[in-house]
Order: sequence, then structure tokens, then C-alpha cells
Amino acid sequence: MDTLRKEIDEVWSVFQKDVEAAQLKTGIIHATHVEGSGIVRNGKGYGFTFVKREDGQWHLVEDEKK
Repeated sequence: MDTLRKEIDEVWSVFQKDVEAAQLKTGIIHATHVEGSGIVRNGKGYGFTFVKREDGQWHLVEDEKK
């Protein structure tokens, strides 16, 4: 999870600009891992939700769950 979090932070540093340009207060990044081949596949995913607080700072909701 630590490695994934580092990747998410890197992606957010770029994606945040798009979210702010669209004047949104929430940005979600969903990481998905698909296993198997052929028509039937199994996948697992985890979502990361960033929310802009009233003070203008962005925070990751998942950090509050710890």
C-alpha cells in the first residue's frame, strides 16, 4: 500500500491542476489491478478521494480513517 500511495501522490500532483481548473472540490483516483486472461477476469481496486477544505488545502480522505 505504501508503494501505491507514493504513486497516487505523484498522479495527484498532476491531476490536481485539472480538478482545480474545473472548479471542483473533490478529485478521485481509482487504482485497478486485473488478473486473468480471456473473457472472464478478476479485478481489484482501491479508490483515493481528495477533498478541498474551506481553507483551500487539499487532503486525502483515507488519511482521516487511520
